[in-house]
Amino acid sequence: MNMWQIINQLLAVIVILVVAAACLIGLDYYKLAHVQHHWCPRLTHYETAPTLFIHGYRGNRYSMGHLLMRLQKTGVAKKALVIKVLPTGP
Repeated sequence: MNMWQIINQLLAVIVILVVAAACLIGLDYYKLAHVQHHWCPRLTHYETAPTLFIHGYRGNRYSMGHLLMRLQKTGVAKKALVIKVLPTGP
């Protein structure tokens, strides 16, 4: 194989990976936008005590963002505050 064939194969693999990633991201946003209508939350009112959602190891605001958006969309929860903690402290 010459150098151009190897470069073409690498570009083909990169294009396939980018298209697959775009499809997965699109599917995720489609699912987020179309919450199932038959899903009924058990909680019908807000409690007086707040619930804190804290993401796990190496998480970020996108990790919990989809869950919080679904809960807000169905009326189960309300996002009120985002706290960012720096590695050096609050």
